[in-house]
Amino acid sequence: MSVRILNALTDSSELPMSIASELKKKANELAAQRVSNFDPHIDGAFQCPRCWIEDGRRLRIVTVPSKALGELNTYHCFACNYEITG
Repeated sequence: MSVRILNALTDSSELPMSIASELKKKANELAAQRVSNFDPHIDGAFQCPRCWIEDGRRLRIVTVPSKALGELNTYHCFACNYEITG
């Protein structure tokens, strides 16, 4: 189940408030559960935290080396375009 989809549904003005509230609660519980179970590594590579927390997908992030000496590398997820510098 996708936290992103649940949140999008709760933003719909067509849903009754009680259903929107339940969907929001479920999305928050699901995200919290995924955060607590997050493993940053997949077979020695880093995992995208956004894809895992929001969609439950275990996808690798790719190292994009810095262009200048002394700068930090960037890590990029091609599935959701999330970037981390570190």
